[in-house]
Amino acid sequence: MDINPDFPMVDALREVLKRHKKIFEPMNNLDCVLGVSEFKIDLKPDAVLPRVRPRRHAPKVEDMINKQIEEWLVLGIIQPSTSCVASRAVAVPKGDSIRLCVNYTEVNKNTIMIQNPVANLQDTFSRISGKLYYGLLDGIRTYNQFKVHPASRYITAFITLKGLYEFLRIPFGPYNVPGWLHHIISDEILKDLNHTIAEAYFDDILPYGMTPQEFVNNVNLLLTRLNEHNFHL
Repeated sequence: MDINPDFPMVDALREVLKRHKKIFEPMNNLDCVLGVSEFKIDLKPDAVLPRVRPRRHAPKVEDMINKQIEEWLVLGIIQPSTSCVASRAVAVPKGDSIRLCVNYTEVNKNTIMIQNPVANLQDTFSRISGKLYYGLLDGIRTYNQFKVHPASRYITAFITLKGLYEFLRIPFGPYNVPGWLHHIISDEILKDLNHTIAEAYFDDILPYGMTPQEFVNNVNLLLTRLNEHNFHL
């Protein structure tokens, strides 16, 4: 959290952030959110899941893909797979590099959609209207901090020229992830703090207060709760 130097209690706020510095530290392969549900993909009874061949890329792009795979393996985000499912990995250009994504179109067609309410930005603005002090806490690699349920890992499998892999942590792409994630952060992590001292908007959390002291207190309460769940920012 970057602090406005004009904030009246800037030293007190810095002390709170220092007290909770663990959740601002880089993640390692053991870090995941604790005490919450794991993400499950429920399939339709007549589900037909994809089994595609890997896409070929230019050697330079293939090297970038392999580098991303190795990073994910080290971080415990994926593992080698023997799944009967194989969605296609896609290299999306990102400046001079790439972002490795998975095309879950066919998986989503065969998924039972869960109607978790998704955060509405206008509702969020209405609830924080009138508050005088605000903050913004943004989760780092938020999807990758949450586990995929063991029974659903095979469904997340994707294929590259290097091999077949499946996700241990939540990937981008499965249809139900955004609503599920908002539900988990709002109802299983923040709980009573949501709509009282902070607002959850997907993986962004907005603490607020009417006075500088109240804001500092609320940030401390919020970071204490996030630390209890090992949620990294």
